[in-house]
Amino acid sequence: MKRFIFITILIISLYDVSAQIRIESVGPPQPVKLIDKEIFDTANVSVFYDYGSKDDFAGPTTKYSEVVLLIGEKYLGTFDWRSLQVDSINDDYFFNKRGNWDDFANEVLNNERLSSAYNYPVVVNLETQEATLKLSTISLYYRYNQQLPKIDWKLENEEKKIKGIRCLKATCRFGGRDWTAWYAPEYAMPYGPYLFNGLPGLIMQVVDKKKNFAFKFKGIERNVQGRIIYLQRINSEIETTREKARNGIKNFSKDPMKAMIEDGAVKVPKGSPLGGISRSLYYNPIELE
Repeated sequence: MKRFIFITILIISLYDVSAQIRIESVGPPQPVKLIDKEIFDTANVSVFYDYGSKDDFAGPTTKYSEVVLLIGEKYLGTFDWRSLQVDSINDDYFFNKRGNWDDFANEVLNNERLSSAYNYPVVVNLETQEATLKLSTISLYYRYNQQLPKIDWKLENEEKKIKGIRCLKATCRFGGRDWTAWYAPEYAMPYGPYLFNGLPGLIMQVVDKKKNFAFKFKGIERNVQGRIIYLQRINSEIETTREKARNGIKNFSKDPMKAMIEDGAVKVPKGSPLGGISRSLYYNPIELE
């Protein structure tokens, strides 16, 4: 059902319609189902970042959200904080019987504070250094594993304070982009958001040279009870390789309507104007290579 929301949004955007979205089921509204979670660990530390990116399918306008880096004993994960909030709202509907799926969808879709922007959920096994990543289009979901990249950082002789914390500068070439990072030796953790790692301190800020992507430190919490580090289980998810997942996203962006019709996500009656739509979407992933 979740992908129906995104398909609806895409069709509206293809017709360039500006209106508040209202979801209404055909037939009796369905109940809200509990999110199926694959739990890896419990976080002891949560690091929050303000996030901005120019990778939205709609175009190069910067979208903003909040990203959280969850650090546990055996795993760490990077997620869109707003997406985690949506999952919590979903489960609250389920446990407290707050309403049906239409009620939930309309609450989420029309709340700008729940609009996510970070599209690269990742969990890292700290022992094996293997990362599990998810990429998705509006109708396809991909999952793949890869080794955590060994980033060739250049430590610079510059420092500044971020939120009152002394930070040092480092630069690198990663994923086909040039990045500048600021890390805090005070926090002796070689971690950062997404796949960024390997500096002698927690990464507090990392921005690419062209300012297409930016993670900027917002705050840190020690979790007494912990937050779970998890990925959603999706029945239609395709387990594949990094190369095939990236190609799937790229091909979808070239002709999304054709891809959704071929995938069976959209059924177009013969003669419908939707069948003739052929419009490419903006493609600017965080990793170009």
